[in-house]
Amino acid sequence: KDRTDWLQQVSRPNPVVHLQDSYFPERSQTVRQLSEVAEDNAIFVADASDITTVAAHCIDLKRSRRLITLRETGAMGYALPLAIGIKLAAPEIPLYLLTGDRSPLMTIAELATLKELTIKGLIKNKFGIMFFDDAGFGKVRHSPHNGKPSCTDFAFSPDFSLLLSGFGIKNERIES
Repeated sequence: KDRTDWLQQVSRPNPVVHLQDSYFPERSQTVRQLSEVAEDNAIFVADASDITTVAAHCIDLKRSRRLITLRETGAMGYALPLAIGIKLAAPEIPLYLLTGDRSPLMTIAELATLKELTIKGLIKNKFGIMFFDDAGFGKVRHSPHNGKPSCTDFAFSPDFSLLLSGFGIKNERIES
């Protein structure tokens, strides 16, 4: 698919993108495209979900790029506050947060922190967030237990675009 508009969006200051995407190959393609346009010194933070695996395989860690993740620990929700802390410590370095649709629910209040820090000028350049929405705990779903898939499909997923707008955070919703 042509994602020219999306690539232009994530190259702008402070992009926040919410993806409705339940296909692993689509995620891989999307993360590869982000990797192609991201700066050579970018920091990528991946939350505890199957996006961690996608990021590890699809982000080109050339030059001084870094991928920060708690691989295999299952510590959901750590990435948003971690990314904010990294951005405060390294304000000039572009940062991209990749997360699923359930991890951010554990630290949703940090969106208020992000907005406050942005208003106060403490976070002022590139801080991108990508929410991958698969209406469930994707990493658990793709890891069957005793030969059976886990009960991780949800009938409801929050409207992250509406939620982000409620915090005054500019965002764009992309559905594949």
